[in-house]
Amino acid sequence: MRITHGVLAAVIIAAATCVCADEHPTAVDLLKTFANSVNKMSCVRFNTRESVYPTNLGDGRSPDLMTETRILRDGVQWKLDTRQNTSPTSAKIVTHVWRQTLIERDVLQAEIVDAEQVERRPRLSVYRNDRPEHYWRFLGLSAIVFGRFPGDGGSPIWGVVRDASTRDVLPKAVEIDGAVTYVVKCRGKYGEHQLWIDPKRGGLPLRIEIQKQSGDLNDDEQLGALAATNQDGPTANAISIRIHNIKLNQREGVHFIAAFDFELSATYPSENTMRMLDRKQECRVTSMDMFSKPTTDATFRFDMQIPNGTRVEVFKNSRLGTGSTASGDSEIWIDGKLQKSAGR
Repeated sequence: MRITHGVLAAVIIAAATCVCADEHPTAVDLLKTFANSVNKMSCVRFNTRESVYPTNLGDGRSPDLMTETRILRDGVQWKLDTRQNTSPTSAKIVTHVWRQTLIERDVLQAEIVDAEQVERRPRLSVYRNDRPEHYWRFLGLSAIVFGRFPGDGGSPIWGVVRDASTRDVLPKAVEIDGAVTYVVKCRGKYGEHQLWIDPKRGGLPLRIEIQKQSGDLNDDEQLGALAATNQDGPTANAISIRIHNIKLNQREGVHFIAAFDFELSATYPSENTMRMLDRKQECRVTSMDMFSKPTTDATFRFDMQIPNGTRVEVFKNSRLGTGSTASGDSEIWIDGKLQKSAGR
């Protein structure tokens, strides 16, 4: 039987179509959908509640630390208003902390600690980093809502997957809470990431697991490096992160991560007194408002009173709240602005 060129071409096209229909989308394509969802959240106002649980108590335990944060994002500007309360179950003195963080080019942070025999006055710091993406660390667990995972140096997960040395979509789909997910797995400089992606709801993950071993990067630290090279404390040998019980919500047609449980464990060299670190946290987005254009009522300034002449500590390329400033490396606060100290 003769087969004409036209018939043969039709057979080839049909076969190719069948193959493509059976193939999974690529890892990069799956994460593009997640990126698109996050890009629609350029102007948002939302509240979060985080609970940190002590590791030596069983189920039903009370939180050791409760944090509530109001977050406002207006394009490249961020304002975080955070209230922290340490539970009396782990401290003789209950500590209340009020912290506000303003993020644009610099990261300005003002903090007041209200505890017994501590004068209620603000401490003011400015953080400057050669890599602007590091400001995502200041959002804490809330950065996960925007696809930035702890230990990845502020890089978005779609960038981590794109730049990974190996990446794949596992052949078998997995059902989580009735949703069919594709499992993306990759390995790169930030370790191994595995995400269970729901393509029908914004490409968002319903489960995340991260494994970092000796030689992998945890932010800018190389795991397993000599502790002497790390001024901020001992370097872990391995880190494991599990983000699960993820709940998704929708606002203005945009899907977002509304709740999740976060578990982190780290192992340290045997010569260190701290051999193992375990931390369990819960994060809940208690409200979310989205805007299609920059808000007009945003006031990106501190609400707390900061007296003129307040010393401002300057941290350069440092993890937030850690490290030390060089001698004389400070500025002063005058009329709501930073100014160089006298003589500099």
